[in-house]
Amino acid sequence: MSFIGQYADTETPDLKGASSSLQITWLRRKTIPMVESGALQRQRKIFGEFVVIEMLSHAKAFELYTLAYQSIQSMDEEADLESMC
Repeated sequence: MSFIGQYADTETPDLKGASSSLQITWLRRKTIPMVESGALQRQRKIFGEFVVIEMLSHAKAFELYTLAYQSIQSMDEEADLESMC
């Protein structure tokens, strides 16, 4: 076997390893942003649903407080006192 042939044989596994390393690095650079994007989308959905639920509960509470206020304002104190006596 010639010197050049021996040199080529010994470099091939290292080049394959370097190539695999580059492929893995490239794959990670492509995959990690997609995973993070998916996580951000899930968090956005969860927080969005939370805000909607909170808004609905506050709207319902506001509606009940408005009805209570209107009921208190519409009370006729004199008529109530006369009916009690």
